[in-house]
Order: sequence, then C-alpha cells, then structure tokens
Amino acid sequence: MIGKIPKDSLIYLTFCLFGILLFLFLGILPSSRKVADLERDITEIKARIEEQKTLFPLYRELKKKRKENSLRPPSTGKERIAKGKNREFYCGGKKTCLARKD
Repeated sequence: MIGKIPKDSLIYLTFCLFGILLFLFLGILPSSRKVADLERDITEIKARIEEQKTLFPLYRELKKKRKENSLRPPSTGKERIAKGKNREFYCGGKKTCLARKD
C-alpha cells in the first residue's frame, strides 16, 4: 500500500502531523495546565474568603471591646499639674495616684 502513495504526499502528511503535534504540545497542553493552576488558585481564594467571613465577627467584637476599654489619649504636655495636688490618671476606669503630697 505504501508503494502506491507518492513520496511527496508522505512527506506532506508527516509535516502536517508534526505541525498538529507541535500545536498540541505548545498551545493546548500549557493552557490546560494554566487553567488547572487558576482553578487551584480560585479554590484557595474561596477558602480564604470563607475564613475571613468566619473571623470578621470576632474582629468586629474585639475592635468594639478595644474601643470601650481604650485609654484616654496621652496629654500634649500643655496642661500643668499644680504642686501639692494629687497627680492622678485613669487606667481602665480605675483611679490611681502617681504621687501624693498631703
């Protein structure tokens, strides 16, 4: 059967098959790997989003507690404490004396 097919036709057929295989290995397979990588990235990101949805209420609660229990902002140094008076500050709602002169 091969003896009846012209030699030029076999060469053209070989080149065409080589071109198809080259297109397959250089075009389709890398893109399918890229799609698989993207799908893996998507599942990781979805898992991170679910984790954030779970942790956000806890974060909000901690932020609210921190705001309720926060200290007063530090003084700018413009106000002076008179000598002989108690030097007091508030820490967590408790009054504490730093120095007491009676």
